[in-house]
Amino acid sequence: MFLKHISSHSIEHSVQDLDTLIIALRLSKFHLFGHSFGGILAYEYLKSKKVHISSTPSPSCLSLILANTPSNMRISLEESSRIKEEIEHELIHDMSSLEVDESIKDKSLSKSIKELLHNRHECRTRSTPEPLAKAIRRRGKIEPEAVSDYVALPYTISQTSSVEHSNKYLPPVLLIRGEFDFVTEECIEGWRKIFEGSSVRGSAYREEVMKNCAHYCHLEEELQFSELVKGHMFIHDY
Repeated sequence: MFLKHISSHSIEHSVQDLDTLIIALRLSKFHLFGHSFGGILAYEYLKSKKVHISSTPSPSCLSLILANTPSNMRISLEESSRIKEEIEHELIHDMSSLEVDESIKDKSLSKSIKELLHNRHECRTRSTPEPLAKAIRRRGKIEPEAVSDYVALPYTISQTSSVEHSNKYLPPVLLIRGEFDFVTEECIEGWRKIFEGSSVRGSAYREEVMKNCAHYCHLEEELQFSELVKGHMFIHDY
Protein backbone atom coordinates (compact mmCIF):
# COMPACT_ATOMS: atom_id res chain seq x y z
CA MET A 1 0.00 0.00 0.00
CA PHE A 2 1.23 3.49 -0.90
CA LEU A 3 0.13 6.19 1.51
CA LYS A 4 -0.62 9.52 -0.14
CA HIS A 5 0.66 11.93 2.48
CA ILE A 6 4.17 11.95 3.87
CA SER A 7 2.71 12.64 7.34
CA SER A 8 1.39 9.07 7.31
CA HIS A 9 5.01 7.90 7.58
CA SER A 10 5.97 10.42 10.25
CA ILE A 11 7.30 9.46 13.65
CA GLU A 12 4.44 11.30 15.36
CA HIS A 13 1.83 9.40 13.34
CA SER A 14 3.47 6.03 14.05
CA VAL A 15 3.82 6.78 17.78
CA GLN A 16 0.10 7.51 17.88
CA ASP A 17 -0.56 4.13 16.26
CA LEU A 18 1.58 2.39 18.91
CA ASP A 19 -0.23 4.24 21.67
CA THR A 20 -3.60 3.15 20.24
CA LEU A 21 -2.44 -0.48 20.13
CA ILE A 22 -1.18 -0.51 23.74
CA ILE A 23 -4.43 1.04 24.96
CA ALA A 24 -6.47 -1.49 22.97
CA LEU A 25 -4.48 -4.37 24.48
CA ARG A 26 -5.09 -2.97 27.98
CA LEU A 27 -1.51 -3.50 29.03
CA SER A 28 -0.50 -2.48 32.53
CA LYS A 29 3.14 -3.58 32.32
CA PHE A 30 5.19 -4.47 29.27
CA HIS A 31 8.66 -4.70 27.74
CA LEU A 32 9.08 -2.54 24.64
CA PHE A 33 11.06 -3.88 21.68
CA GLY A 34 11.90 -2.05 18.47
CA HIS A 35 13.97 -3.09 15.47
CA SER A 36 15.65 -0.52 13.21
CA PHE A 37 13.19 2.35 12.67
CA GLY A 38 10.88 0.58 15.13
CA GLY A 39 13.46 1.27 17.85
CA ILE A 40 13.18 4.99 17.14
CA LEU A 41 9.42 4.74 17.51
CA ALA A 42 9.79 2.81 20.77
CA TYR A 43 12.06 5.46 22.27
CA GLU A 44 9.89 8.34 21.07
CA TYR A 45 6.83 6.58 22.48
CA LEU A 46 8.44 6.45 25.92
CA LYS A 47 9.29 10.13 25.68
CA SER A 48 5.78 11.11 24.64
CA LYS A 49 3.87 8.98 27.13
CA LYS A 50 6.20 8.87 30.16
CA VAL A 51 4.82 5.35 30.67
CA HIS A 52 7.75 4.32 32.86
CA ILE A 53 7.02 6.70 35.74
CA SER A 54 5.44 4.45 38.34
CA SER A 55 3.49 7.24 40.06
CA THR A 56 1.27 7.72 37.00
CA PRO A 57 -1.75 5.55 36.12
CA SER A 58 -0.29 4.98 32.63
CA PRO A 59 1.03 1.55 31.57
CA SER A 60 4.51 0.83 32.91
CA CYS A 61 7.38 -0.03 30.56
CA LEU A 62 9.67 -2.49 32.37
CA SER A 63 12.51 -2.35 29.85
CA LEU A 64 13.46 -1.14 26.39
CA ILE A 65 15.21 -3.22 23.72
CA LEU A 66 16.63 -1.41 20.69
CA ALA A 67 17.82 -3.71 17.91
CA ASN A 68 19.88 -2.33 15.00
CA THR A 69 18.53 1.15 15.67
CA PRO A 70 20.36 4.34 14.64
CA SER A 71 20.22 7.38 16.90
CA ASN A 72 20.88 9.77 14.01
CA MET A 73 19.35 9.16 10.59
CA ARG A 74 21.65 11.57 8.74
CA ILE A 75 24.71 9.71 10.02
CA SER A 76 23.02 6.40 9.21
CA LEU A 77 22.38 7.46 5.61
CA GLU A 78 25.95 8.72 5.30
CA GLU A 79 27.34 5.44 6.61
CA SER A 80 25.16 3.47 4.19
CA SER A 81 26.43 5.60 1.31
CA ARG A 82 30.02 5.09 2.44
CA ILE A 83 29.56 1.31 2.55
CA LYS A 84 27.99 1.33 -0.93
CA GLU A 85 30.91 3.36 -2.31
CA GLU A 86 33.43 0.92 -0.81
CA ILE A 87 31.59 -2.00 -2.41
CA GLU A 88 31.42 -0.15 -5.74
CA HIS A 89 35.18 0.55 -5.74
CA GLU A 90 35.87 -3.08 -4.91
CA LEU A 91 33.68 -4.34 -7.76
CA ILE A 92 35.03 -1.84 -10.29
CA HIS A 93 38.52 -3.06 -9.49
CA ASP A 94 37.46 -6.68 -9.92
CA MET A 95 35.63 -5.96 -13.18
CA SER A 96 38.34 -3.82 -14.75
CA SER A 97 40.01 -6.82 -16.32
CA LEU A 98 36.80 -8.18 -17.88
CA GLU A 99 36.43 -7.66 -21.64
CA VAL A 100 32.69 -6.94 -21.86
CA ASP A 101 30.53 -4.11 -23.16
CA GLU A 102 30.44 -1.08 -20.82
CA SER A 103 26.62 -1.05 -20.73
CA ILE A 104 26.65 -4.65 -19.55
CA LYS A 105 29.26 -3.75 -16.95
CA ASP A 106 27.07 -0.92 -15.64
CA LYS A 107 24.02 -3.15 -15.29
CA SER A 108 26.07 -5.89 -13.69
CA LEU A 109 27.73 -3.40 -11.33
CA SER A 110 24.43 -1.98 -10.10
CA LYS A 111 23.01 -5.45 -9.45
CA SER A 112 26.19 -6.66 -7.77
CA ILE A 113 26.34 -3.64 -5.43
CA LYS A 114 22.79 -4.32 -4.29
CA GLU A 115 23.46 -8.02 -3.77
CA LEU A 116 26.71 -7.51 -1.85
CA LEU A 117 25.18 -4.81 0.33
CA HIS A 118 22.38 -7.18 1.25
CA ASN A 119 24.59 -10.24 1.77
CA ARG A 120 27.24 -8.43 3.84
CA HIS A 121 25.43 -5.70 5.73
CA GLU A 122 21.71 -6.52 5.78
CA CYS A 123 21.24 -10.27 6.19
CA ARG A 124 24.16 -12.71 6.13
CA THR A 125 22.13 -15.92 5.80
CA ARG A 126 22.68 -18.12 2.72
CA SER A 127 19.24 -17.18 1.44
CA THR A 128 16.84 -14.45 2.49
CA PRO A 129 14.60 -15.78 5.30
CA GLU A 130 10.98 -15.98 4.19
CA PRO A 131 9.68 -13.60 6.91
CA LEU A 132 12.12 -10.93 5.67
CA ALA A 133 11.35 -11.59 2.00
CA LYS A 134 7.63 -11.33 2.73
CA ALA A 135 8.10 -8.11 4.72
CA ILE A 136 10.13 -6.55 1.87
CA ARG A 137 7.41 -7.45 -0.64
CA ARG A 138 4.67 -5.90 1.51
CA ARG A 139 6.38 -2.84 2.98
CA GLY A 140 5.41 -0.43 0.20
CA LYS A 141 7.22 2.81 -0.43
CA ILE A 142 8.69 4.71 2.52
CA GLU A 143 9.51 8.33 1.89
CA PRO A 144 13.01 8.91 3.37
CA GLU A 145 12.41 12.64 3.89
CA ALA A 146 9.80 11.75 6.52
CA VAL A 147 12.52 10.62 8.95
CA SER A 148 15.86 11.63 7.40
CA ASP A 149 16.40 14.50 9.85
CA TYR A 150 15.77 12.41 12.98
CA VAL A 151 18.19 12.77 15.88
CA ALA A 152 17.49 11.09 19.22
CA LEU A 153 17.34 13.68 21.98
CA PRO A 154 17.53 13.08 25.74
CA TYR A 155 14.31 12.56 27.61
CA THR A 156 13.19 15.59 29.62
CA ILE A 157 10.36 15.90 32.12
CA SER A 158 10.08 19.65 31.98
CA GLN A 159 11.82 22.64 30.47
CA THR A 160 13.81 23.13 33.69
CA SER A 161 14.85 19.51 34.17
CA SER A 162 18.47 18.59 33.61
CA VAL A 163 19.33 15.70 31.28
CA GLU A 164 20.82 13.67 34.14
CA HIS A 165 17.74 14.15 36.34
CA SER A 166 15.29 13.41 33.52
CA ASN A 167 17.02 10.31 32.18
CA LYS A 168 16.88 8.54 35.54
CA TYR A 169 13.26 7.71 34.72
CA LEU A 170 14.20 5.72 31.65
CA PRO A 171 13.70 1.96 31.96
CA PRO A 172 16.65 -0.45 31.64
CA VAL A 173 17.92 -0.52 28.06
CA LEU A 174 19.45 -3.28 25.93
CA LEU A 175 21.02 -2.21 22.62
CA ILE A 176 21.72 -4.97 20.09
CA ARG A 177 23.40 -4.68 16.71
CA GLY A 178 25.27 -6.88 14.27
CA GLU A 179 29.03 -6.92 13.77
CA PHE A 180 28.57 -6.06 10.06
CA ASP A 181 25.42 -3.95 10.45
CA PHE A 182 25.15 -0.86 8.25
CA VAL A 183 24.02 0.75 11.52
CA THR A 184 27.63 1.27 12.55
CA GLU A 185 29.33 2.47 15.72
CA GLU A 186 28.93 6.05 14.54
CA CYS A 187 25.18 5.55 14.13
CA ILE A 188 24.60 4.54 17.76
CA GLU A 189 26.86 7.05 19.51
CA GLY A 190 23.83 9.18 20.34
CA TRP A 191 22.24 6.34 22.32
CA ARG A 192 25.36 6.07 24.47
CA LYS A 193 25.22 9.75 25.31
CA ILE A 194 21.57 9.38 26.31
CA PHE A 195 21.69 6.07 28.18
CA GLU A 196 25.16 5.52 29.62
CA GLY A 197 25.90 6.23 33.26
CA SER A 198 23.76 6.38 36.37
CA SER A 199 20.96 8.35 34.71
CA VAL A 200 19.19 5.21 33.48
CA ARG A 201 17.14 3.49 36.17
CA GLY A 202 19.37 1.07 38.04
CA SER A 203 22.32 2.03 35.83
CA ALA A 204 21.03 -0.68 33.48
CA TYR A 205 22.29 0.14 30.00
CA ARG A 206 23.95 -2.65 28.05
CA GLU A 207 25.20 -3.15 24.50
CA GLU A 208 25.58 -6.45 22.69
CA VAL A 209 27.30 -6.89 19.31
CA MET A 210 26.35 -10.17 17.63
CA LYS A 211 29.26 -11.72 15.75
CA ASN A 212 28.92 -12.44 12.04
CA CYS A 213 25.52 -10.77 11.95
CA ALA A 214 24.31 -7.72 10.07
CA HIS A 215 21.03 -5.78 10.29
CA TYR A 216 18.60 -8.65 10.86
CA CYS A 217 20.26 -10.38 13.82
CA HIS A 218 16.94 -11.86 14.94
CA LEU A 219 16.77 -13.84 11.68
CA GLU A 220 20.50 -14.52 11.24
CA GLU A 221 21.11 -16.00 14.71
CA GLU A 222 17.64 -16.59 16.13
CA LEU A 223 18.63 -18.58 19.21
CA GLN A 224 21.37 -16.19 20.36
CA PHE A 225 19.15 -13.19 19.76
CA SER A 226 16.19 -14.65 21.63
CA GLU A 227 18.42 -15.58 24.58
CA LEU A 228 19.69 -12.00 24.82
CA VAL A 229 16.19 -10.57 24.76
CA LYS A 230 14.69 -13.13 27.15
CA GLY A 231 17.56 -12.71 29.59
CA HIS A 232 17.16 -8.94 29.60
CA MET A 233 13.41 -9.17 30.18
CA PHE A 234 13.77 -11.79 32.92
CA ILE A 235 16.17 -9.62 34.91
CA HIS A 236 13.91 -6.57 34.68
CA ASP A 237 10.52 -8.24 34.87
CA TYR A 238 9.36 -6.61 38.08
